[in-house]
Amino acid sequence: MAALERLPRFDPFHYADSRGVWQLTAKHKSGSVEAAVGGLRRRNLMASFGVLGVLAITMGLILVASQRARRLAKLQMDFVAGISHELRRPWR
Repeated sequence: MAALERLPRFDPFHYADSRGVWQLTAKHKSGSVEAAVGGLRRRNLMASFGVLGVLAITMGLILVASQRARRLAKLQMDFVAGISHELRRPWR
């Protein structure tokens, strides 16, 4: 039943009196076309800002992860350099 409420409502045909032309009128549930377009625009803007927010958060997480990986790589290099120095040094 909710899906039927979302569909546009069509009024019955009206016969124009002097020109002999049929006329069909359709009304959107929100009233005018401008109101319907405004609602769609707001919904699209909210979705766009949501996607933009997710992208910004993802970019921040990528930057944090790359900094952590860089720090870990430096620690590993320092560890390997220290161990190799200890192994090459003669015993006293």
